[in-house]
Amino acid sequence: MLKKNLFIIFIIGLSSFFIKAQNLGESLDNKAVVTALGQEKIFVHHNASVLMSGESLFYKFYTLNYKKEPSTISKIGYIELVNESFEVVAYQKIELNNGSAYGDIFISTSIPSGNYKLIAYTQWMKNWGIESFFQSDITIINPFRSNQKAILPELLAISSINKISKQKINSIGLKIDLDQIPFKNREKVSLTISSNDYDILNGDYSIVVRKKEFLNSEIPQEVSNETKIPEKNPFFVPEMRGELLCGKIVGKDKLTLVENKKVALSILNTDYQLKVSSTDRDGNFCISITDNPLDKKGILQVLGDEDGDYKIVLDEKSGIDYQKLSFKKFELNAGMKQAILNRSIHNQIENAFYSVKPDTIKMPNKRLPFYGNVGKTFELDDYTRFPSFKETLLEIITDAKITRRDSDKNSIVIAGIHENYNDGAYKPLIVVDGIVVQDVESLIDYSAYKIKSITVVRDKYMIGSYVFAGIFDVITFEQDFAKSYKDARTKEIVLNTNVNQKIYFKQQYNTSVSENYSNIPDYRHQLYWNPEFIFSAPENSLDFYTSDVSGEFAISLVGFSKSGKLIHFEKIIEVK
Repeated sequence: MLKKNLFIIFIIGLSSFFIKAQNLGESLDNKAVVTALGQEKIFVHHNASVLMSGESLFYKFYTLNYKKEPSTISKIGYIELVNESFEVVAYQKIELNNGSAYGDIFISTSIPSGNYKLIAYTQWMKNWGIESFFQSDITIINPFRSNQKAILPELLAISSINKISKQKINSIGLKIDLDQIPFKNREKVSLTISSNDYDILNGDYSIVVRKKEFLNSEIPQEVSNETKIPEKNPFFVPEMRGELLCGKIVGKDKLTLVENKKVALSILNTDYQLKVSSTDRDGNFCISITDNPLDKKGILQVLGDEDGDYKIVLDEKSGIDYQKLSFKKFELNAGMKQAILNRSIHNQIENAFYSVKPDTIKMPNKRLPFYGNVGKTFELDDYTRFPSFKETLLEIITDAKITRRDSDKNSIVIAGIHENYNDGAYKPLIVVDGIVVQDVESLIDYSAYKIKSITVVRDKYMIGSYVFAGIFDVITFEQDFAKSYKDARTKEIVLNTNVNQKIYFKQQYNTSVSENYSNIPDYRHQLYWNPEFIFSAPENSLDFYTSDVSGEFAISLVGFSKSGKLIHFEKIIEVK
């Protein structure tokens, strides 16, 4: 255990500072790292294997370590939908919490009919190639396109509907009791899920209730706990704290030093963050984005680069070679025509009324600035307004001033609490709307009427090994300073933000607001989706409402027990 913990600490430090994430084979003993951490495995529970345009693929993402416990190796998971031309048509990045997360992919009309692969992996799993990734066959039927060649057999003369082959379902130790069978349209279904098995009671599960028809989901397969030592390079570092943003700085000439330079990433606007990383002897750096940014815009720059001596080059994300994928062939037949037509009409009606039955995005809580709640904040509307930035500092911000030192350039100096910063040993950190500003002339020329607040931290502040003589943090009303801030030494980037989890809409018909839905059509083929089901007691009650769609519906509970055993329980109900 001690050996494992030491390696985890070691890798976290390396991935954040001086190791290039995409190619560590020259610097680390790959076998020792893999032995210390072990291999990850992924299982994805998704609501259906055949979907139509206008529907969503709902999924629960489970990551297990070699002991079949929830994995803590990776903080970030990736999920992709790949077509038969090996192109990624949908891509999502999710933040893993105790090894799991959930999300959904909307199947738009731009995605043609065909056979697809749902692929799920982590950065760490790239070391073992796509053979180690989670793979599941998905078929998409897009009735809005005339070309259905990808899912048509050579002769469309088959009249029988494909039957789902029955597979063994692991339901030992689980029981589902229903209040009645069958059910009517728009009727409440109350059920109790019970177990006396300690292993099952302490697991993590997801539940879906969906119409059972030829467009159905597969029975999940057990997850292997096999661990192999990867032999291929490059070697991928696990994203233990967040997504890794890696690159290198290149000097203008061969005499420009690139070692131990500080590269700053400013994540802008509504929830700005500041990350600083040091380069290795070759100028390589990695920055770990530990919190999911609310905005996609970021700015990179080399701190202390006053003359533009450096250029930042980001590493390209290594593409995954999907050429070895084999796709399961789903073929339409004549007997499916009416079912497809009905479902397509139902989807269009449901989407037309989405605004009255919306899902709710779970937004993260407002975070404190990167420096916490220290410092003194001046809300400028609380004072007499002055038009110029210089006057504002002179009359209001008494803890900071504008001065000129050895050159003709202006600089901002903060009055330190415990020591005098006027010796020039350290410079203050100047931040405007999250952007680190190294040339304050653009700020001095900025209209003070656009500034909402200024926070001054008078103590020394350290980010990594970089020391600042205090912090001068400016927030504008519109948070649009980046639009006017032009600096050739900065590099703008677009971040791929994580999927925000949702609270999924749950149809109700027995509440005070049920009259609002009485005249609204209800053609849900999926009656219930709960990706966060846990046993709070040996007996757990839940309920949902049927829709205007009749037929057989499957209640499917899927997940992992405490010991890592894959659990799949299914119960059929009939709606008449």
